[in-house]
Amino acid sequence: MTEDVPFGVREFHDQTLIHPLGLTMVVLMGLAVLVLSRRWAVIPFLIIACFVASAQRISPFGLDFTLLRIMVVFGAIRVFIRGEYQGFKPVALDFAVLTWSFLATVIFVVQQGTFGALVQRLGYAYDAVGLYFIYRMLVRDWRDIVTIGSAFAAISVPICVFFVAERLTSRNLFSIFGGVPEITGERDGKLRCQGAFSHPILAGVFFATTLPLIISLWWTGVQRKIWAVLGTIGSLGIIVCTASSTPVAAVGIVCLGYAMFPIRRYLGWIRFGVFLMLVALHFAMKKPVWHLIARIDIVGGSTGWHRYNLINKAVENWTDWVLIGTPSTVHWDIVDITNEYILNGIRGGLPTMLAFIAILVIAFWHVGVASRLYARDKRRQMVTWSLGVCLFAHAGSFLAVSYFGQITMLWYLHVAMVGSMAALAATEAQRARAARAALVRRARSGASGGGAGPAPNPIAGAMGARTSSPM
Repeated sequence: MTEDVPFGVREFHDQTLIHPLGLTMVVLMGLAVLVLSRRWAVIPFLIIACFVASAQRISPFGLDFTLLRIMVVFGAIRVFIRGEYQGFKPVALDFAVLTWSFLATVIFVVQQGTFGALVQRLGYAYDAVGLYFIYRMLVRDWRDIVTIGSAFAAISVPICVFFVAERLTSRNLFSIFGGVPEITGERDGKLRCQGAFSHPILAGVFFATTLPLIISLWWTGVQRKIWAVLGTIGSLGIIVCTASSTPVAAVGIVCLGYAMFPIRRYLGWIRFGVFLMLVALHFAMKKPVWHLIARIDIVGGSTGWHRYNLINKAVENWTDWVLIGTPSTVHWDIVDITNEYILNGIRGGLPTMLAFIAILVIAFWHVGVASRLYARDKRRQMVTWSLGVCLFAHAGSFLAVSYFGQITMLWYLHVAMVGSMAALAATEAQRARAARAALVRRARSGASGGGAGPAPNPIAGAMGARTSSPM
């Protein structure tokens, strides 16, 4: 994708573009999804996302089936054949994803009023619902989460090698698949490597938002500390090679997320304080507070002013999009919608935007509940917190980029992992309550029967049972 193409525009719709190697990989990875144990079944999705350009697709009757969409078919077949949908415990996040997907589809179709819009939005809904719920079915315990983190760490190393090679040679080896340029693009004299990803920024954000999951391996066992270090080095190397400010800012958000851990009890006050500070700055500054984004230029040549202008135009023209979005932003003098929140508003009005934000809010709430539940289990608490940091990095990146291509898979995976973690926490909390109730009944029975030894601490017993479970 060249710099003069509006960010997020896909030039490969409605055309079959499949390389024999890409076809071979999707068949092999699809079969791997069917035959691997559940713990490893997500990894083929990661391999397809990281090693094959998203332009690879088959388009029968004008319906775009990217390789990841084909993988959804394999995943669905596996889930139903093996009955892995059994025991599924729904959480609030599941309903939030379904609500957002429904609103985004219906409102956009009403706005556009065309059959093509219906086909397009059904494709997006297929991605969202298909990927999210397949991951929810496949990620069912703590070992699954740790395995996926280890897989990301392992994958980041060879991907980093490819990115370094691209930086040294100015040639993108993944261009054989089509959909990515053979000659690496430059900005202000810096090569912006992208590998198999749809854009250098998205490549960097992909590994920046995955970084917390890799770092969480540090707390899950001595052997995994090595993978935590290697994965962190690999991810940071990839981010450097993209020469983009947004991924670097996402790494800063990750660092801030971990810095908040020691003072997590005061996060409510901190959020309120930040809100008051932004309000004060808004009235004190000559320009709106979101003008601060225009001043961000970490690696040079950044388009922070465009991102500020996009927010400013959306605020100035809020009547255009607030109900059901707007078919075009040309009259705003804006074409590139590099903000996921605003993109949701443009496509589906304020209802869709709020539904999208609700996904983040509910996911953070799940993380907070689980983090408090596992306060006595350091390993699980840090894995839980790391998932929250992943969300935090996504939430910050959404202000500067709209997702398309492979990174959408990562977003749905991270949200689904939070949903699965919330279901696990809810189950264990229910068991702890049942254990407490049983001990209370036993204590009362012993007291009425003439005495018994002191009742054990039910909370300690429940936490001890959780801690003894391997990750």
